[in-house]
Amino acid sequence: MITFLKTQSRFVSCSFGVLIMSLFLISCEKELLFETYAPIADKSWSADKPLEFAVKVLSDSNTYNIYLNIRNSHDYKFSNLYLFLETTLPNGNSDMDTIECELADSHGRWLGSGLGDLHDNRILFAENVRFKYKGTYKFKFTQGMRINPLYGISDFGMRIEKNK
Repeated sequence: MITFLKTQSRFVSCSFGVLIMSLFLISCEKELLFETYAPIADKSWSADKPLEFAVKVLSDSNTYNIYLNIRNSHDYKFSNLYLFLETTLPNGNSDMDTIECELADSHGRWLGSGLGDLHDNRILFAENVRFKYKGTYKFKFTQGMRINPLYGISDFGMRIEKNK
């Protein structure tokens, strides 16, 4: 009987610890507005095939962090990736930007995380962004490297997190 009570007590303590840890992890997770990956066929990204994402923003009073999600293979021959970004606002105005993303350090070691042939990079592109208008924003990314098609990028995406 005593052994049963000790076992039950350990189970309750362990369950309580898992519950507390789960609540802590949930509270640390930022609220996600948008996240997606677009697969790139045959890991070959052509400059004439931009990737487009539409994000609906319901509030203009919050700030957000915008990340670029890039998944590259060991076949990728560069340490960085240049992108051209066209952003179209809900009012129809648009803006162009050039972005450089570092995918490897100065010694050629891949950044980010990964197993096997693929590496995942989540790169902070813009911090504390306040969207001026409610509505749908369109983000169009074109690879801006000097080689076309660009081989070795298997997926590309965006993540937008709401700041608390």
